[in-house]
Amino acid sequence: MTLHLVSRHTAAGRSMLLAVLLALLGLCAQARLVSLTLQDERVLEGEWVAEDEQAITLRIHRVTTRVLRQEIRQVRELPSILEQYNQRRQQLAPGDLEGRYQLAYWLFGWDSFELAQHEVEQLRRQLAEAEELPAGLPERVEILAAALQKRLELERRADALPGEGPSPASAPATEALADALPRLNNQQINRIRVMEVDIARHPRVKVPREVIDDIFQKYATHVSVPKGRLPQARFRALPGWMQLDLIFTLRAREYYDRVEVVDDPPGLLRFRRDIHPLVLNYCGSLTCHGSPTAVSMPVILNEPNRVDTVYTNFYVLQTTRSPNGQVIDRDKPERSLLVQYAMPRARAYTAHPDVPGWRPLFQTELEKDELYRMVVRWLNRGLFKPTPDYGIQFPAPTTQPIPPGSAPEANNDE
Repeated sequence: MTLHLVSRHTAAGRSMLLAVLLALLGLCAQARLVSLTLQDERVLEGEWVAEDEQAITLRIHRVTTRVLRQEIRQVRELPSILEQYNQRRQQLAPGDLEGRYQLAYWLFGWDSFELAQHEVEQLRRQLAEAEELPAGLPERVEILAAALQKRLELERRADALPGEGPSPASAPATEALADALPRLNNQQINRIRVMEVDIARHPRVKVPREVIDDIFQKYATHVSVPKGRLPQARFRALPGWMQLDLIFTLRAREYYDRVEVVDDPPGLLRFRRDIHPLVLNYCGSLTCHGSPTAVSMPVILNEPNRVDTVYTNFYVLQTTRSPNGQVIDRDKPERSLLVQYAMPRARAYTAHPDVPGWRPLFQTELEKDELYRMVVRWLNRGLFKPTPDYGIQFPAPTTQPIPPGSAPEANNDE
């Protein structure tokens, strides 16, 4: 493997980078990375473990996942992590600070913590010398640096434990945590998409013919339902989003699980791109909320880019409350604990509990803090009001679901 890394390191820095790369090369040289495209368009990427006539088994961020062949549409070989890293690194312009942050975050997502930490340290030096900084980037870099430090400390602690390593019957701690925190299934994810969809944006929706036929029969007397052979044929030819709009007009919830919203609604897309990384890096360490024993709001850390990880963490945030209020309060967005708990205590209406290691995410001058404005903008404009009743039965551990439309016990006064 040939590495073409262009940088201005000192001799000591080059030696450190070489040591890190050689160590990672030793770990990854024999790893076979593959990408599985499933029948439902989801993509799983991980280390190939085994295969048989029925399934292919991958290790995805240390979690062993068995995928049935009947669910797989395509199997594709991937370059190694180091090859991908080298390629991504070469594509970065010298002054692309945001791109370098995204590279470090990508390494973090693949559990390449030491190499990610090296990238963060180099990025810190560039930030210190830069004349103009992307809005919010220094804060995000420090959040990622803190998350990396905690992960590396956990790994060092695990390595220091007596014994010769985990036996085949015992999983690593992170694997046990992943098993302890359940994820939403595909039907539940689709239910959230249906409830959060923005019809005005003409989303991609699939409505089976049998659903339309059933509507024509069951709601035949409703004024909005087409009557007659020709009008009904025209309705069947309409885009799925227009057919779903009729289902909403009829308030026919019995069909919600029989239609499919293909893409993330705008609010969930912004959550996936902007809010979810902040939640994981700021709130979600294994010593804070990234644990099955976390108080009130456990979040999933493993496989952060998986669709079910994103939607499960969104659902947990949406349905979690404390005596101080809701984590996501759509009626009073600025009072959401997602915002309040990230503020400096002197500026917060509801301050974060006094726990070791906590520090504010937002600056004291909130009006100038781009991260603060981004989160509040998402809460104000990205989510529908009032909170939808998803109708999902999901026993997330230690969470307290919020009845739709209910107010928090505290934080009622403006």
